[in-house]
Amino acid sequence: MWWIVAAVVLGGTAISLQAPINAALARELGGPVPEAAVSFGVGFIVLVTIALLQGQGEAFLKLPLDRLRQDREEFKVALDRIGTLS
Repeated sequence: MWWIVAAVVLGGTAISLQAPINAALARELGGPVPEAAVSFGVGFIVLVTIALLQGQGEAFLKLPLDRLRQDREEFKVALDRIGTLS
């Protein structure tokens, strides 16, 4: 039961630290967009590392990259559709 309390405290601490860290990073990099890119990049690397450590690396091999490379026109249409959603 103690680990639940520890997880809640750790999560609350992490959330309260994220905003000032992001603000300092944005000041250092010159804006919020580079800061967001770094933040997302670090998060991506952490998540991929966790997935690999848990033995879920094969999930990345299921991505349809070959099909997207072969049918570039379909890929362009899919990207255009994403752009029209906003």
